[in-house]
Amino acid sequence: MSDKQKNGKGLLGRRIAFDPTAQSASPTEPAFIAPPKGAPVHHGFQILRDVVVQGFTLAKITDFDSEKCSEGDASLWRRTIADAD
Repeated sequence: MSDKQKNGKGLLGRRIAFDPTAQSASPTEPAFIAPPKGAPVHHGFQILRDVVVQGFTLAKITDFDSEKCSEGDASLWRRTIADAD
């Protein structure tokens, strides 16, 4: 929990790490909100293809690289690089 949340000054928002190249099922919403039918749950978020540990690949939900932060969300799933293309 951030200091702002602890001090009661409101919630601290983070930028979403969306994939601008991911296909959306909607002409007005991003792919992570409107994934195509049959898309995996991580569709629309950034995949860190260079972060693979024991067959799990890291995907970012929050854009922890864009600004200083000590908390955030990430998703790991087992897949191959060929599946991510």
